[in-house]
Amino acid sequence: MQPPCALAIIEGIFVERGGKMEQLNGIYEELVCLVGMEMTLRIYGHFKGQQVTFPIRLLSRSYVADRIAKEYNGRNLPELSRKYGYSERWIRELLRDTSRQKAEGE
Repeated sequence: MQPPCALAIIEGIFVERGGKMEQLNGIYEELVCLVGMEMTLRIYGHFKGQQVTFPIRLLSRSYVADRIAKEYNGRNLPELSRKYGYSERWIRELLRDTSRQKAEGE
């Protein structure tokens, strides 16, 4: 897949759009295809030299736990499991812990 840009400058080096985009390291080539050259250069400038990993889940567990506790109606466990990408077992344990914490707090 070809990046959408024709030309960019990375630290004074011209990067031209060519047949194979051999000028860019693999991950940067993928980023250009996903977010464009300008954002790739910003990401490069901010994170260069670092190892960056992205969690599989976008939302934090605490946020999901809060949402599930609010949305659970006693019958929608499979729906919540699909919606948030957690197993029904994890959600049951979460709800059990949440109700236990509320009981201890009273």
